[in-house]
Amino acid sequence: MSGDNPIHHPIGLFLVQLILILVVTRLLAAILAHFRQPRFIAEVVGGILLGPTVLGQSSKYMETLFPPTALAQLKLVAGFGLVLYVFMVGLELDPRNLRESNLQSISITLSGIIVSICAGFGVSRLLYDHYGDPSVPFTSFLVFIGLAIGITAFPVLNRILTEQRLINTRVGKVTMSSNSVDDAIVWTFLTFVIALIHNTATYLDALYIFLAVSAFALVMWFAVRPALVRLINIGARNESVSQFAFFATFALIILSSWFTQAIGVHAIFGAFLVGLITPHDHGYALHLSEKMEDVVEVLLLPLYFAITGIQTRLDFLNDGTSWGMVILVIVLATAGKIIGCGLAAHFTGLGWRESFTVGILMNTKGLVEMIVLDFGLSAGIINSKVYSILVIMALVTTFMTTPIVAVVYHTYFRHHHLTPVSPTTSHPGKESYELNKPRSSELNVLVCLPNMQTVPAMMAITQMVKQSSRPVHVNALRLIQLSERTSTVLMATDATETLRADPVISVFRTFGQLSQVGVRSLVAVSNPDDFPENIISSAIDTGSNLIIIPIHSDLPIGVTKPEPYSDEQRTFVENVIAKAPCSVAAFIDRGFGVSPTSTTSIKELHVAPAKATNNGQQIFFPFFGGPDDREALLFVSYIAAHPGVSVTILRICPTSVNTSSVAIDVNQEPDTSSGALVDGTLKQSNPALNAGEDPTDDAAISAFLTAYPTAKLDKIDSPTPVQAIVQ
Repeated sequence: MSGDNPIHHPIGLFLVQLILILVVTRLLAAILAHFRQPRFIAEVVGGILLGPTVLGQSSKYMETLFPPTALAQLKLVAGFGLVLYVFMVGLELDPRNLRESNLQSISITLSGIIVSICAGFGVSRLLYDHYGDPSVPFTSFLVFIGLAIGITAFPVLNRILTEQRLINTRVGKVTMSSNSVDDAIVWTFLTFVIALIHNTATYLDALYIFLAVSAFALVMWFAVRPALVRLINIGARNESVSQFAFFATFALIILSSWFTQAIGVHAIFGAFLVGLITPHDHGYALHLSEKMEDVVEVLLLPLYFAITGIQTRLDFLNDGTSWGMVILVIVLATAGKIIGCGLAAHFTGLGWRESFTVGILMNTKGLVEMIVLDFGLSAGIINSKVYSILVIMALVTTFMTTPIVAVVYHTYFRHHHLTPVSPTTSHPGKESYELNKPRSSELNVLVCLPNMQTVPAMMAITQMVKQSSRPVHVNALRLIQLSERTSTVLMATDATETLRADPVISVFRTFGQLSQVGVRSLVAVSNPDDFPENIISSAIDTGSNLIIIPIHSDLPIGVTKPEPYSDEQRTFVENVIAKAPCSVAAFIDRGFGVSPTSTTSIKELHVAPAKATNNGQQIFFPFFGGPDDREALLFVSYIAAHPGVSVTILRICPTSVNTSSVAIDVNQEPDTSSGALVDGTLKQSNPALNAGEDPTDDAAISAFLTAYPTAKLDKIDSPTPVQAIVQ
């Protein structure tokens, strides 16, 4: 009614709870993101702050915002969000990984689970004696604690591996494979345990329920999945994913969840099965995840984790014994995974450092841990005190994973595999080309594709280079920013399907096929700060001798701007150059791939257009001399083979002014006060480099002019070369 307090209405109270939970958890997530911590930690901690432990110390606060009746309503909505999220968890767990699992992965998984259960047996006795309910059989308590300690969180682990750029390393692949096996075993075991807990039945009754769920899973895999595959294939002929396919999938989620709930397990098992059988063909799993993730992960899932935090009563841990138990549980849980998984990893072929890293990664907790603890609390197997101890264990073990992996393994990996290469140091994949070398030298170029805007210019460059008689190999690296969305983690874990479905790489690959240029597709999904190392790793893996970094400018041709690119872009290029094993080209694109009549100035392969002409692409190349300029001249020789390209070389002769290679933006006014352009357009160099003309430079130019007689050569001898170049 008008004038009533909206909080007194169920919908009004729910909306206030929703806003409060979302705001608090988002603020905490923003803080913890600086430490690269998963969002579920922020959501659980947010629930602890909103619950009885902190704000709930005020009885008026709890009675107003979280009364028991309203908390039940909140749990209902959160439960539905949990069903949808568990479906997405099953979507991430690709069954192909299980088929590819080898003896090493199975050994690591079984060893970790067995040792964790043994560790759980010791701590279970202490917890049961101090806080257990005598009416609960110790065997049930033991099985529950062992399961809680032995769980590994698949979604959280996937994100950590992706963020730490370990997804394609040996450690990452072994951990992913082992975690897939671990998830299969844990979910199977969890089905039996939940059947036993929910039905307070005998072990034989629980076995019957388990067998019923197993039979249902077989029907879903062998009968329902093929029908879903055919439906997706039919829809993919007309569009990426049909709307009816989405409807069919959601109907399956609801029906399967209802069935598993009806037979006495839990609705989440039905949702998990549907996610597990959903095909990844035609990018369907990725598209489905993209459509669901925002509503589920932003709106619904935080409610579930917040309820977990609200149910955590840290105020009950009010003595030294309780906190001693917390420390003991954390130590035993961590030791069980490190010893069990680590030793198995070492004895199956990994080094000690890699094995330790596998053990730490397999100790990650997450959603499944919270589900198990919630079931145990609801069934009365554990009380609020034990529940709180285990929640703290889950938070601490997950929180420490990222920093320990970064220190123990990731820093070591960087030091041994990505060390900077000095200009005089040879490196596999790097060749110092000279024009008077045999024409059989091949160009192996790594082209970076961060978005669709950069594709036209890279296609234009590739088309020009293709005209050369020398072999050209193109490696197209698709750079995708890792976000909070599950879909980006799916892109990282299923690179093959990502490369098949991604529109940017698909367009470039199709262009390569039509142009008869061999294009090798690669993908890197990571934080933007890690893109330079993704590029460097890809260059090393592909043996590239040139990296092209496109920098797209929104300025139209002919518009003057003091800086050709931003500070962030400059830092990005500098980070790549600092460690690159080969030459690096920063291509400043102002419509090069769109307009065929722009004049282009190339220097150290920094490119900027000037004015339009009617003679095709005009390449203007200021040549100061030295190895950098000869490398750039080599690349110009590939472009010059194109019939629509004309080249003008401006030879800057040595004078009393000492200059090195420059990157010229011909639209920029020169800075005459210091004799150098601002930031890397014109740089001072070692005087010894330009003390006299280098015969190698003249030989390179002569070889170029012999190969391309239509090219023009001009020379200037000026103490102010920048002004002369602009003129």
